[in-house]
Amino acid sequence: MKILLLLLLLLVGCKDDDKRPPYVPPPIQQGGWTFSFGVGAGDLVVNGDDVSFTFNGAEPHMLLKSTGPLAGTVHLHWRCEDCQLVPVQGTVPTISLIIVRNGNNWTATGPQVSYRWYHAGDQLSNAEGTMDVPLTLEHWGNVLGGRTDAAGFLDALANAAYIGVAFGDTGAGATAHGIKGTGRLTYTFKVN
Repeated sequence: MKILLLLLLLLVGCKDDDKRPPYVPPPIQQGGWTFSFGVGAGDLVVNGDDVSFTFNGAEPHMLLKSTGPLAGTVHLHWRCEDCQLVPVQGTVPTISLIIVRNGNNWTATGPQVSYRWYHAGDQLSNAEGTMDVPLTLEHWGNVLGGRTDAAGFLDALANAAYIGVAFGDTGAGATAHGIKGTGRLTYTFKVN
């Protein structure tokens, strides 16, 4: 009984309570783009709206571009060459779109639930695809999948810090939890 009480006290003492330091994104690498979380891939090449990189065993979670207020439509055309990819969690490697509001601390609690918005992605394979996604609430879900916080979505667009692509397995609830493998991903990314 004393051991159980001691273990309970230790667990209460270890409670997180979101006392982690605020998230600080890595420095911008090239053309306003940066890898976020996971192990960044190599050979990042940015030429205007065209971005490409090689996986080579890396495990990127997101590739984000610094931005300001957003409106219009996000256009993404991607091509994956010689890709052999698996998600870190789940079974289907996907590429999704992400908007990150300024001030996001990655806790997904309270108002922070609406500081990240995702558009569910397409499967990444030895193929290519296109997404044209309007920046309207019905096409995006917050970090918990909610689509009812219109004020939070409009606030995220008005105060956007980053927009980009997220890698993971949308169907496994791991949209931005990373993918790993080999191959070269090339894409054109525009918002207008």
